[in-house]
Amino acid sequence: MITAKQMERLRQHAKSHAGGMRGKHMRNMMKFMRAGDSFAVAHNKAKKLDMPKRKPRARAVPRRRMMGY
Repeated sequence: MITAKQMERLRQHAKSHAGGMRGKHMRNMMKFMRAGDSFAVAHNKAKKLDMPKRKPRARAVPRRRMMGY
């Protein structure tokens, strides 16, 4: 359950994010806080979900091991 004080803090925090309270970051934070996490823990979890997933870099030319030289 989110208390009135926590909700006010979320509203203040939402002003610094695109989309306000409807943004993905804020929806994730509310989900985590409803599950019982504190503001700080919910924020860290939401930040991790906000990060784009990195694809492994593909090499242009496969490397060959130079043996016998």
